[in-house]
Amino acid sequence: MTKSILSLLFSLTSFFLSLFAPLQAQKDLPNTGVRVQYGESPKQAFDMYLPDDVEDGVNVVLVLHGGSWLTGSQTKFARYAKQAAQYGYVGVTADYRSLYYNVTAADMVDDIANACERVKTELEGRGVTPGKLIVAGHSAGAHLGLIYAYTHYADAPIPIAFVTVVAAPADPLLHDKGTTALEALRFIAATGLTGENITAGNVDDPALQSAIDAITPLSMVTPDVPPTIVCQGDADMVVPCKNAELLYEKLQANGVDSLFVTYENTNHFTASVSEEMQQKRLDAMFVFAERYL
Repeated sequence: MTKSILSLLFSLTSFFLSLFAPLQAQKDLPNTGVRVQYGESPKQAFDMYLPDDVEDGVNVVLVLHGGSWLTGSQTKFARYAKQAAQYGYVGVTADYRSLYYNVTAADMVDDIANACERVKTELEGRGVTPGKLIVAGHSAGAHLGLIYAYTHYADAPIPIAFVTVVAAPADPLLHDKGTTALEALRFIAATGLTGENITAGNVDDPALQSAIDAITPLSMVTPDVPPTIVCQGDADMVVPCKNAELLYEKLQANGVDSLFVTYENTNHFTASVSEEMQQKRLDAMFVFAERYL
C-alpha cells in the first residue's frame, strides 16, 4: 500500500471516528467555515470548511442533517465538517428547504444537487478542481442523501465515491407495527414528501405508485448506484430497523458494493455507540477508502 493511501486511510478513519459520535467527546474546533447561499431561501445555504492546504483533487465530505424533513439546520453537524477539514477534506454541511416551506422531497433533493454544484463552483473559484464526493447523512438527511446519490450518480458535478448513511428511512412507508414513532407519522410524511394525499386507504393505488417510488430509495437501487455503507441501531424506535436490512439486501442482490454495520443496543440518535461498534464502521470505511478514493 502506498504512503498516500495509508495517509488517506488514517485521515478518513480519524474523521469518521467522530461522525455521529457524542458531541461531548469532541474537543472544540476552530470556526473557519464559509457560509454560502446557493438559493433565495434562507434554508438554501451550506457551510464549507477548507483544509489548510487545498489542492487539486481534494475530496469533499457532504454531511446532511436529519430532523423529520421538517427541522434542523446545517449547523447541526458543523463539528463533523470542521473535523473533515482538519484531516484534509473539504467539509460541507448543507441545509435544504423542509416540509415547513411547502416543498416536496424532489425539491429537497434539488436543493442538495444545487448545493453540490455550488460547492464545485466555489472550489473552482479558488483554483481547485474537486476530486470525489462522500455523501453522509443521518435519518431524514440519510434518506435525501440516498435519493441524491441514487438518482444523480451519472451527472453529479462532483463524482460520488460512496454513500454512508445512519438510520435511513429507505422506505418511508415501511410499517413495523407498535415499535417505532414513524408508524403514526408515515402517511403524513409521505403526503408531504410526495405532494400527494397518501392515506392507509389509497396507499396501494397503482396511480400513486410512481409518486411513492420517487421518495423511496429502496425502489431506486440498481446495479449502477454508488457503493453504500448502511448503519443502523438495532434499538431504533424512530426508523424501523427493517429499512436498513431491506436496503442492504437489495444492494447485495443488485451486485452493489455495500456493507451493513449494526449498532447493538443503540437508539436512533446513536449517542450510545460503543468503541466496539465504532470500530465496525471504521473497518467499513477502511475498505471503501482504499477502493474508491
